[in-house]
Amino acid sequence: MIPLLWQELSVSAAPVPPETEVLLAALRRIYTNGGAELRIFDLSMSALWLAHAAYDDLDRLGFPDLFLRQPAVDALLPAPQRVVAPGTESGFSRLGEPLEDHLTLRLISGGAYVACDLSAEEAEDTVIAFCHALFSDSSGNLTTYLSELGWHGWLHDIAWDTTLVTVDRTQGRVWVLMLTDMD
Repeated sequence: MIPLLWQELSVSAAPVPPETEVLLAALRRIYTNGGAELRIFDLSMSALWLAHAAYDDLDRLGFPDLFLRQPAVDALLPAPQRVVAPGTESGFSRLGEPLEDHLTLRLISGGAYVACDLSAEEAEDTVIAFCHALFSDSSGNLTTYLSELGWHGWLHDIAWDTTLVTVDRTQGRVWVLMLTDMD
């Protein structure tokens, strides 16, 4: 049964800042058989959301799993390329390192066949600019979740699958970055 919070949630797409395109293009160059897709969502916040957000406890509400499975959110994610079995685990957990470090490592590690063409310093600068473009107006109450499983049909269900979901708990903005490649 889906909790009432998720049934009443209102979700809308927000524009992707053009400054993010440099990192997205670099990721698409290394993930040549897959890609990199960014979606941004604004959502209404109920009293229940705000109460859990205040204590950084959105996990208990099923976030990000139940959020990503909302029809309004799913409709705005990249088009599926394969059928995912019902009940497939998403495997989300909190990211245990700074997002900037995680993205820089992903970028310099390359894809299945293509290495990154940026130096470590250039990669780090590109990631910092990306994060600044996304989070400069945020409240700073950010939590990031990571899944490396093929939970969505756009992902190829392979080692390069990555979904990062960052939520500004007090402003109700959610950023979803999906990466995949194939060997």
